[in-house]
Order: sequence, then C-alpha cells, then structure tokens
Amino acid sequence: MSRYTAEDLGRLAGLTGRTVRYYVAEKLISPPHGRGRGAHFDEGHLAQLKRVRLLQAGGLDLSQIREHLDELGAVLAARGLKLADMEKTWMYMGEQAAAAWRAPPRPTAEVKVARSTRIEVLPGLELLVSDDYRLPSPRQLADLAVLIARAFPESPEPRPSERGPRGAARG
Repeated sequence: MSRYTAEDLGRLAGLTGRTVRYYVAEKLISPPHGRGRGAHFDEGHLAQLKRVRLLQAGGLDLSQIREHLDELGAVLAARGLKLADMEKTWMYMGEQAAAAWRAPPRPTAEVKVARSTRIEVLPGLELLVSDDYRLPSPRQLADLAVLIARAFPESPEPRPSERGPRGAARG
C-alpha cells in the first residue's frame, strides 16, 4: 500500500497539499492515517480526491459535494455498506464514464484558405473558378459563356416556393 504526504497526494490529484488539508477539514475526504509527522494518505484518499474533482467537473460546488456525500453515505449505511468500501470501484467507473463523454480532440490539420474568381455568365448564373486553376483566355471564356447560356433558358422559371396561389407565377 502506498503512503503519501498531503503534498504528494495533492500532486497526484492535480491539487496542492494545502487544498488536500482543506478538503480533510471540510470532510470531503477522510483524515490521514496516524497523527503528526507520521500522518499519511493512501490510495483510498486519492480515489476520494478524484471523486471530488469529478463532481466539481460536473458543476457541483464544495457544499453540494459534501451534501451529496452525506446523502450517499446514509443510503449505503441503510443497506449495510460503507462509502469508503465502494469508492475505488466507483472512481474507476466514473473515470471510464468521463472518458466516454469527453469531447473528441479537435483536428490539428492546417486550415487552407481557398481563393477563387467569380465570373457572371448570365444574371443569376455564375462560374466559380478556384485559383488552383489557370483561367482560360478571354476568347475561351466567351465561348464557354455561350455554351452555358444555351443550356439555360433566357429567363429563369420561378421556383415552386415563388409561385402564387394555385400554382400561378407571381408577376
């Protein structure tokens, strides 16, 4: 069994030794084993600290955590169980659940900003050409515009959402 000072335990849980002692005073974790210079914490205390951190990450403040622990202890005691006996198992399950709900890491790929040239072929009809392509000559663009214009009617038909009552076109 590992033996930790308050500072060691705090470091393992991402806290300071002072915070560990405060949590003991506030009855959020059990007091250390022994007294004075021989006092030490163990893996059970580490599980308790991790539980407190998990509940804080869930949005509970210290008074709500204390209330939660008191209620939980009473429910377990009514069933003949001790909170301390259940903590390591719950901590493992809580860490697994937290890992499952963590947001996936954001991709670190570079964002490419694409530039393009917009060419109006007809009113309301445009050709978008990425700067990755070299634009054809003005004569070739004119020929392309003629081909595109032949594929589309001279005045666009109204879309179904733009029609008036009973299918009549607005106008």
